Amino acid sequence: MAPTKSAEMKIMAGEDSDGHGQHFLLEKAEDLGEDSEDVGEEQINISQLFIIDHRGAFSIFWTGVDTALCLLSSYIYMWFGAFNDADSHDLHVTTSVCFEVTFLLLMLKKFLTSYSNQGEAKPVRNLHQIAMRYLRGEFIRDLIPLLPVTFIFDGERRMVKLLYVIKVVRVLNGFKVFDTHKIY
Repeated sequence: MAPTKSAEMKIMAGEDSDGHGQHFLLEKAEDLGEDSEDVGEEQINISQLFIIDHRGAFSIFWTGVDTALCLLSSYIYMWFGAFNDADSHDLHVTTSVCFEVTFLLLMLKKFLTSYSNQGEAKPVRNLHQIAMRYLRGEFIRDLIPLLPVTFIFDGERRMVKLLYVIKVVRVLNGFKVFDTHKIY
């Protein structure tokens, strides 16, 4: 009798030792005719599939985009605050919406990006720990400029000019690239 190949996969739900996250236990076995051999067990945390490696090309690229957009948008918002006129209102709205949607996506990326604690080689890949670190750190600084205050007070030109100053706070994120004491 010729050996036949078939694969069997069992999925069982469980939790990690901390009680965080949903895990799945996958058992793979190959049946080669009369001889059966267990290939092994492998634990996969479903939330780990969504974690972005902070040292990977994707994260590094989008961190560069975030830095460049923080600097560019700060200067454009300063221009809008200084020279806000009725003729260019549509340009202001379109530009603001494009920037704000991009910054919202970058904020969501920060909730999913791993990090390494100082002095540790192994990155933290737990969604709860990543989210708590971001919420305690840069979240408020990213959220405040994202608030649509310029659209809420759209009727009052003088107020809108002042509210663009809130969005200029992002220049601080852009200046992180010039923080040279972290290089050494």
